[in-house]
Amino acid sequence: MEEIETFKNFSHDLHQSLRNFKHFLSNFVTNLKSFLLKSNHVHSMFIAYNEFFKCEKILQLLGCTFLPTYLEIDLSLRKFHYKIACIGLLTNAIHGHISFVISGNALLRGDKNYVFMFLENLSVTGIFMTVLVKAFLLLFKHKNHLQIIIERIEQYFPKSGTDQVVFKTDKYLKLIKTFYFVLVVHYSEVLLQFCLIPFLHKFWGWYFSNDVQWEPILSLIYPFDQQQPIIYCMIYLLNFWLLMVLAFISSATDLLFASMTNVLSMEFDNLAQIISGIDWDDDDNHEEAEEKAIEKLKILINVHNDLCDIAQNLNNIFSPLLLINMVASICSLCIFAFLAASKVSNFFLIKYSAAFVGVFLQIYIHCYFGEQLTNSSNGVADGVYNSAWYKASPKFRKMAMMIMKRAQREQKIRAWKFANVNLNFFYWIVTTAHSYYSFLSGVYTH
Repeated sequence: MEEIETFKNFSHDLHQSLRNFKHFLSNFVTNLKSFLLKSNHVHSMFIAYNEFFKCEKILQLLGCTFLPTYLEIDLSLRKFHYKIACIGLLTNAIHGHISFVISGNALLRGDKNYVFMFLENLSVTGIFMTVLVKAFLLLFKHKNHLQIIIERIEQYFPKSGTDQVVFKTDKYLKLIKTFYFVLVVHYSEVLLQFCLIPFLHKFWGWYFSNDVQWEPILSLIYPFDQQQPIIYCMIYLLNFWLLMVLAFISSATDLLFASMTNVLSMEFDNLAQIISGIDWDDDDNHEEAEEKAIEKLKILINVHNDLCDIAQNLNNIFSPLLLINMVASICSLCIFAFLAASKVSNFFLIKYSAAFVGVFLQIYIHCYFGEQLTNSSNGVADGVYNSAWYKASPKFRKMAMMIMKRAQREQKIRAWKFANVNLNFFYWIVTTAHSYYSFLSGVYTH
């Protein structure tokens, strides 16, 4: 009997401990989400339009800005830094291409020791050239066009806290904040890993095999001995600076695309909600109410046409970049997966696994928000169908049919003329990269 009573007490205490732990874990997760997203009182707060463009803080470090409230900031010195950064990226891309050619020639002569250097130089050249093209096209050539698009989208942004609650503006803000947090944290993690691994590799080699070779951050070929302490420090600092610039430009341009498509998708959803709420009362003022509804629908048709035009302009700017990014991403995913699985060392696995996840995340952001924009533009047709059109006059029905037909021509973000950027495109990129990885692994094995 004492054993049974002891077991009961133990079971009760265990059950109570599990309940307390569950309660503690639930509170911890809630507080963590509130801290990361800062959304405890979103419903009672007015959300400014600028809050959707968190990338603006990163862009200002590069001497660039898109929001009107920041145009008065003196960024002349930062613009000079941005030009120096672009020159550095271009120089490193050329250096990576030269190293790629040299290691490729050595590989063709039968020296298999250059396999990993050849592949890494190929990925370095592709990534640096892609980011350089992004920096030139988005932050220089199309900067004014993007500013105009952002100002046009702001015209339809909910101006009052009540409207923002009705249209659930906080949902879209949480979404962009989540992607912003994940992307910035991951890029910081990758930068930290790339910079710490040379020291860890040095310590590991010195401790276990008395190897005093210093590993560079980027495995490029230099015309001098990089093992000399002063030269190695200079190369290390240069590579660290270039990787930091690469992370800034890449994250800023990706978040700019995500922010613009996210806000534009919100405007399409808001338009669909407004159209579906059009209704009439069956009373003596039915004709007057219908005339007001027709005037309102005319305004909404103009808004819809303007939003469609904005989406097309956005597609024209980003479509060539997305095609270049697609080619570079497939090559990078294939190469990083091969280098991570090469089992040369555990440091290779850590370094290139983090790089693989970074490229994977970048592709997913483009495809996710491209899919969101397409679905939101299609939702306008559903909003028209869900309205009380069956109570309306033939004139209103004809106008509703016009906006429905226009909405059925979905707004898409395309990778040039190659494919629509959506989640199906994301799946195709991943499967294609896996096929190339299998082919590369098979060639290397045999």
